[in-house]
Amino acid sequence: MAGAKTDELTTEEAKARLRYATEQLGVRAWVRQHPYEALTLGFATGVVLAASRPMRHTLLRLLIRAL
Repeated sequence: MAGAKTDELTTEEAKARLRYATEQLGVRAWVRQHPYEALTLGFATGVVLAASRPMRHTLLRLLIRAL
């Protein structure tokens, strides 16, 4: 499709395409598509950050293995 010709877009159509494409990228779109995974990850992060230093290292190792 590299050489395929496309119809030229108006400025407004190009802006709309660009806005749509940027909405599909990034953390916000991933969280919308995976709400339970995002909640689980946030909870696990909170537990790890609230733990004592030795426990934090153990939890991080377990979390990395799980992922």
